Amino acid sequence: MANKVEAIFREAKKQINAGLYQQALENLKSLPKKIRKSPEVLHMSGFAFVQIADYPSAISALDSALQIEPKNNEIKRHLASVYLLAKAYKKAKVLFEALVKKFPQDEELLLNLSDVAIGLKDYSKAMDLTKKLLAINSKHALAYCNQGIAYSELDDEENSLNSFRQSIEIDENNVSVLISFTQALIKFNRFVDAFELISKATKNDPRNVECLVIQSKLFRRLADNEAALENHEKIIEIEPDIDWQNYLFTQNYSTSMSAKQIYENHATWGQMLARQYGKVLNQRQLSLDNKIKIAYVSADFKLHSVLFFIEPIIEQHKRDKFEVYCYSNLKREDKLTTRLKSKADVWRDVSKLEADQIVDLIVKDEIDILIDLSGYTAGNLMNVFVQKPAPIQVTYLGYPNTTGLKCIDYRISESNAEPKNADSLYSEKLVRLPNSFLCYRPPSDLEIKRCDSLPARKNGCITFGSFNHVNKINRNLISTWSEILKSVDGSHLILKNSVFSDSKVQQYYLQLFKKCGIGTSRIQFLTRINSIEKHLESYNSIDIALDTFPYNGTTTTCEALWMGVPVLSLIGDRHASRVGNSLLSQVGLVDWVADSEADYIEKANFFASDISNLEKLRNGLRGKLLSSSLCDAKLVTSDLESAYMDMIKEQN
Repeated sequence: MANKVEAIFREAKKQINAGLYQQALENLKSLPKKIRKSPEVLHMSGFAFVQIADYPSAISALDSALQIEPKNNEIKRHLASVYLLAKAYKKAKVLFEALVKKFPQDEELLLNLSDVAIGLKDYSKAMDLTKKLLAINSKHALAYCNQGIAYSELDDEENSLNSFRQSIEIDENNVSVLISFTQALIKFNRFVDAFELISKATKNDPRNVECLVIQSKLFRRLADNEAALENHEKIIEIEPDIDWQNYLFTQNYSTSMSAKQIYENHATWGQMLARQYGKVLNQRQLSLDNKIKIAYVSADFKLHSVLFFIEPIIEQHKRDKFEVYCYSNLKREDKLTTRLKSKADVWRDVSKLEADQIVDLIVKDEIDILIDLSGYTAGNLMNVFVQKPAPIQVTYLGYPNTTGLKCIDYRISESNAEPKNADSLYSEKLVRLPNSFLCYRPPSDLEIKRCDSLPARKNGCITFGSFNHVNKINRNLISTWSEILKSVDGSHLILKNSVFSDSKVQQYYLQLFKKCGIGTSRIQFLTRINSIEKHLESYNSIDIALDTFPYNGTTTTCEALWMGVPVLSLIGDRHASRVGNSLLSQVGLVDWVADSEADYIEKANFFASDISNLEKLRNGLRGKLLSSSLCDAKLVTSDLESAYMDMIKEQN
């Protein structure tokens, strides 16, 4: 018997050394119970579990081993390391502090403890520990890296970047350092430098998924969504079950993929998600005789466009017929969150709950209609919706495409925002509201100086502008805008986005325009302005706003119209490229919707040539907006409520 046990033990060791961790665990499991519970076997099992990323099992094994041998520092070190990997920072801290007290010169322990401090957001402590470590070893690249992370979190750009530079001077090819440095550069809007760095990391480790994800994000910031899509496809090839949501989201910006292709990819992901999570089918019957419980679900109940459009609706819901819940997956609240809380009947913060717990809460609250406001944007709860916790589920507002989930019953839109074949592009049943599907509330409580005279009168030339998110800018769009600038003599273009705070990013975009024949003097950049008043006043510099395509603007278009600036939009083959048509139709500017790129250029030239009409339009545009259904919260909410009641009738 002893020989057999020894043979199993030796074989398990060989398998671990060969990287065959699952087989080693199976061998160790076959040992007699008494031997399986020995510290040596538990320790070995814990190590194997870590290698297959089964941290709960690793913690259980190592903790049991430590209970038997509480003074075994090797087991203690390994258990602390697994707690760190599992992000159980408080438990890791207790063990690492005890070890550092015993081994104060141990570089690995000091580094691990600084990792824990960063995880606990104790950045001052992290810096103290890295300084101790650097006093022992002044060439410790990871110590400088952690110092850079800590400074970055404290918004100290200069010290953060200097620390990272020292780190890569010591170890220029360390991929983890390159990733952390890149993330700091992104935080400080240094996207060109960040792209160069992450490209180096990707070259060093071409199958590193984290590198590819970050590089994709930077491709989007630098007007190359097609390259971002290629990266996402590489990621899915390496790890088929991850990054699908980023891949789907990026497709909305694509100039190469058709609406049908995008739908099919969403449907594929929806099927995968259903296989992974789907298990609950709520078939509770609803009645219009009872008050209807509706719940809006979002991670954007803050200073965000979703809140701007949903807040007036939440206010206007008829409380004699509807009880309004908000399920918030928001990580950090702000003043607008506090304001919205007071307008919901019931507010649920679900940001710290697991998907199953949120499902249970929704079922317990007996929600009748559950409304997703996120789609595949950050913080979404598709893993909750796929479990069907409410009898009726709807997607609305926050995402310009289908979810691909059959368990989401309806998608809310309106006819002007949908192509002719729209129904075939959604897994949900499309509900077209009779008026506007968006409800814009102008910031009438702010003191905003609006310039009624046309900027062209003062400048002697037409100024075009686009304040849309930089992700919506692509190479084809830059080419089209360049043709407009060529066709309108002396015209200029203003682009506004936070990325333009970096002069290198400005130079990058100027080079893209230069390749299209546009000189640098005709492009002006504005960066993010924290004051909403000052941001809106920036529209006073623009004569005509140019909408992006194929992904149109929404909030930016509404803001431009509010400030008296007409918007030129190009209609396309999907919802994302028809929102401009929806908004402009509401205010009677259907002539400002182009049906081709050539028409877009021609219309820009035509409208720019009539200064008097532009000035007249500028003075009357705010009134048109205010009198439209787009700003009629009661009407939009009433249409929405009618749609909700029709859904219940259909279910019955």
